[in-house]
Amino acid sequence: RESNEIFKVFKCYSKKIEKTKSGLGDFAALYLWKNVPNQEITATYLAKELGYGDKPGLANNFIDNLGKRIAESQNITLPERDASTGSGWWRVTADGRDSKKGFIWTMHSELAEALKEMNDDLYTLWDEFLERWPFESLEAISLPAYSTAGQQDTFTWWLESYSESLGSIWGGSAFKFGVYSRNDNEVKESGKQWMYTEDYAWYKKYGASPDEAFNNVKNIIIAIAKASRSSDLSAIDNIDLGEAVKWKIAFLYQNRKDIKISPMYKKDYLVAYLGVDKKASMSELQIKLNETRGNGDVFEFAKVAWGKSAILLNKSLSTEITKKETKEPVMTQQPLNQILYGPPGTGKTYRTIEKAVQIIDPEFYLENEEDHDALHRRFTELKDSKRIEFVTFHQSFSYEDFVEGLRASAGEGGVSYDIEPGIFRVACESASGM
Repeated sequence: RESNEIFKVFKCYSKKIEKTKSGLGDFAALYLWKNVPNQEITATYLAKELGYGDKPGLANNFIDNLGKRIAESQNITLPERDASTGSGWWRVTADGRDSKKGFIWTMHSELAEALKEMNDDLYTLWDEFLERWPFESLEAISLPAYSTAGQQDTFTWWLESYSESLGSIWGGSAFKFGVYSRNDNEVKESGKQWMYTEDYAWYKKYGASPDEAFNNVKNIIIAIAKASRSSDLSAIDNIDLGEAVKWKIAFLYQNRKDIKISPMYKKDYLVAYLGVDKKASMSELQIKLNETRGNGDVFEFAKVAWGKSAILLNKSLSTEITKKETKEPVMTQQPLNQILYGPPGTGKTYRTIEKAVQIIDPEFYLENEEDHDALHRRFTELKDSKRIEFVTFHQSFSYEDFVEGLRASAGEGGVSYDIEPGIFRVACESASGM
């Protein structure tokens, strides 16, 4: 092994590791490992810290599999595992020895150096963003500079793509930016929530034209940056822009000498890591996260927190990578039949409200999927406008109630029987006219 081989190998392979199924857990484990005394760990310690509990085998597998992935990607050949010598793929990343505490791995110094340099690269990237889009220049940004389809040197491209390592905001639709340049010429009709021209799309709430919408969005971005620079996190909660987008903007423009915001913008991950009520606001979660971090490096801390929360949520980075690489459009064609099932009291009705909004107004759902109150309000609006019919089936609910049937009515001429449509037929007729 060359003296700097692991450094070179890991540096070039790190992004591939992040895109593997266990990538989040890998980086959480690596930074935990890097920051222990003498960079020596046991599988039991690592399993406990990552949230695997009393399953050290999972930590054993992590170290061995990580070494194997790196070795295979770089054509490093190691002898087959030998029980008598303890040789294995883990030797790519560590030295090992037996002890009374169990088998101890010591991280190769080159790997530790690679992790440190990767962290330094993140601060360099942060500098690059602020050099290209300094706070003082925000007022002068034009709509084409904010978003132009097919162009890379735009504010939205820097925010989502180029600075991805500073916290991902991939997923959802481009409406999260408030207004965006379209990359297709398909004719689309404007709706209650959004508007389209041949070149732009935007939320109607921001204005009647692309320019008006952009001016309002620009003012919102400036307000976010100002609140972040003054550490007024609660003010950011009340600013109307996509949650992940606004919190990444807040992270980038905060006071670097007094960091209050971590590069984690998905509320469910913060809730899982902190073990708090999901009703907490993002500002409350970020404040709590900062208290937990203490004096630790914000990027190393975020890697560990992100990985631990992913394990707790039984999620993986592959989902986010799939969203990024496929860039699939928002699903507007839903399955004709969907069934939510489970015992009483498990949240079926609760989820039905969210699911109905997701089917009818997918753009709104993507922007508000973490805000059940907003989804419930939108559900009520859709129900009031006859876009949704909510039916509770019970023992006396008949075919006549649901499809159609004869209804008796008394008049001057006596009793008459008329065919009246049930709720399902009414919904079908309503849908056929849309």
